[in-house]
Amino acid sequence: MGAVGLLPTLVLVSSCHAQSRPEPPPDGLPSAPSATTEGGAPARQLSVERIGRFRLPSGFRVTETEVEAAGVAYVASDVRNPTKTRLYWQRWGGRPVVRVDTPRAGWTVTGLTASSRWLAWVEQRGLPEDPMAEVDWRVMVRPVGGGAVRVALESAEATPLTPGVLLAGNKLVYDVYNGVNQRTYDFRVRVLPTGKDTLVAADVAAGQLAFDGEHVITSVTESVGRSPGTSTSDVYLLADDPVPITDDDNSTGPQYADDTLLWVSGDGAWVASWDGSEARGAQQLFRHSDPLPSLGKGFVADMIPLGGFYTGRVLPLDPDSSTRLLPNPQGTRTVGRVVAGGRLVAWTVAPRGDVGRGVELLVARVTP
Repeated sequence: MGAVGLLPTLVLVSSCHAQSRPEPPPDGLPSAPSATTEGGAPARQLSVERIGRFRLPSGFRVTETEVEAAGVAYVASDVRNPTKTRLYWQRWGGRPVVRVDTPRAGWTVTGLTASSRWLAWVEQRGLPEDPMAEVDWRVMVRPVGGGAVRVALESAEATPLTPGVLLAGNKLVYDVYNGVNQRTYDFRVRVLPTGKDTLVAADVAAGQLAFDGEHVITSVTESVGRSPGTSTSDVYLLADDPVPITDDDNSTGPQYADDTLLWVSGDGAWVASWDGSEARGAQQLFRHSDPLPSLGKGFVADMIPLGGFYTGRVLPLDPDSSTRLLPNPQGTRTVGRVVAGGRLVAWTVAPRGDVGRGVELLVARVTP
């Protein structure tokens, strides 16, 4: 494991609150449409207050980001050599940016998750061009408040896919691929302080994970049923006998927080209230295109094409509030996915969208 180092490049910036009249988007991009309530009154706008700006080392770009109430973690990858990665952690409260991990030669950080208590990430040996090539892997963890980095899990032998991981508090949910013959996963939850490990579901053909510390949710591929001979999918609550939450044969990418479930179905992003038993009030929030939207507390972060480039935006779950574009520094464009966590949102920018000219990570607080 590489030495822990500091990256003293945090720049705190002034607030950028929404006014009654929307501010112009960066570089002359068109504004998001004005919104009104059903009674005709102007809709409230979300407040977007930028609280952090992080300059990456020259020649690096962000490949993974996780933002939490405790801070922001991100993986920086060398533009010319993607196998060369560094993991940074910025704890709020004026703390310096800490380089948590620089994998030893030949190992690369390929997955990242954070909670209010822990950081966890996946390291794999190399980046083979064949996505199904077998690789050695390990899951590393570290308390957010500091302490030693340790191995929580590691492969007994090389496998075609590395595990997906997701944290909630002290618990880590992860999946283990059962091989190209089965094409299914086993899902387990590990309590990090004690090491207690529990099987949640076995032999499930599943996708993206959602986890709140109690419920494990994923999209399950179904190749039988109403559409024999085709691959369909729905969102399920994992258990010994997984329980369907959606029933349209076309739902993927679930996210869950604060009793709100977000998923993608067809070309739309959908939200519903879900208390662990039944989804209520499902509604299509907006038309969706890649990359996946990201669920925050009371809002969803997304990217939309404007003026020939993509820009980030935040959409409220409250129908009486209107959409806000994320404010970029003058002369920069959004690059990479926009990521939400709690009341925070993070995104990366580069001059005119050219990562070769330098990359910055921006963090903002979003409130009604």
